[in-house]
Amino acid sequence: YQALIDRAPRDAPYLLNLARDVELDATLVIPSGLTVVIRGSHARNKTVLSGQRPPPIASGDLPNVRHFDVQGGASLHLSNLILADGRLFAGEPEDCGGSVVVRRGGHLTAQYTTFKRNEAQKGGAICFESDGSLELLAVSMIENEAIEAHDIYLGRPSRPPASVDLLGVTLSSAEEEGAL
Repeated sequence: YQALIDRAPRDAPYLLNLARDVELDATLVIPSGLTVVIRGSHARNKTVLSGQRPPPIASGDLPNVRHFDVQGGASLHLSNLILADGRLFAGEPEDCGGSVVVRRGGHLTAQYTTFKRNEAQKGGAICFESDGSLELLAVSMIENEAIEAHDIYLGRPSRPPASVDLLGVTLSSAEEEGAL
């Protein structure tokens, strides 16, 4: 999928319709200047986009596969998806966004999407740095884990995001400042 994204024209939104479940083995990077729209099947049977499954218990090492890295100046639109089992724990205190990280100036819109069992230091599901926009419509957060902000981490509290719109969003938890 990364090769398709890298070859996408920058003059119009690039549409990916996913008719079946997808298991990622690497983070998909949405580069600056590109708008990507990813649609799952229909609302009743959402398409699952998952990070690598945990390895057998004997190995003990869990892979680090975040679903998306939205660069500044890029836009990602998600609908009818389940983003499951994303993980980012490389041991750095800045590890943020187990499923999606939205860099400064990036944009994320998700509708009819579920973020499930994602993990990171900060923002188990979503890490949203400031100066961009975050729009969530009819989104569910289920069993996401993080040391700080299980579901959504909103950058540094001293630099709030430019725009955050939430409508019909179910969060599994809410803790400290800078977290949802």
